[in-house]
Amino acid sequence: MSNNRQAYPQTNRKGNGVNGARLRRKRYIPSLSLRLAIIAIIFAVTSTVCYTALSNISRPYVLGAQQTSVIAERTQALKQLDAENNKLSQQCAFLSRPDGVEYEARLKGYLMPGERSLVLTPTSHTTNH
Repeated sequence: MSNNRQAYPQTNRKGNGVNGARLRRKRYIPSLSLRLAIIAIIFAVTSTVCYTALSNISRPYVLGAQQTSVIAERTQALKQLDAENNKLSQQCAFLSRPDGVEYEARLKGYLMPGERSLVLTPTSHTTNH
């Protein structure tokens, strides 16, 4: 070589230049598509972790709201069943008395001994005054 420069600078064992100056290695810069892929992967992982954490945190509140609506529905059904139970209890108490038995028998068309059944039919000639 005619120049005083060498093709590769001489270094000592520590990687320093001849005069003790430290040589820098050329920095690797990834391509744009690789950088975007890395950012997308980081975003996906972060989103998944955040979603999992938030769903686990909010789960008791969601279940509590669902249970509240179920409790309200069941309470309403219980009130209706209690009202029906009270009505049936009163009807059972009435039908266990003699006047209740007579009332139910008369509804079904039974008569007491010595009574006659009368059937009244409306006439077609009615006058309005």
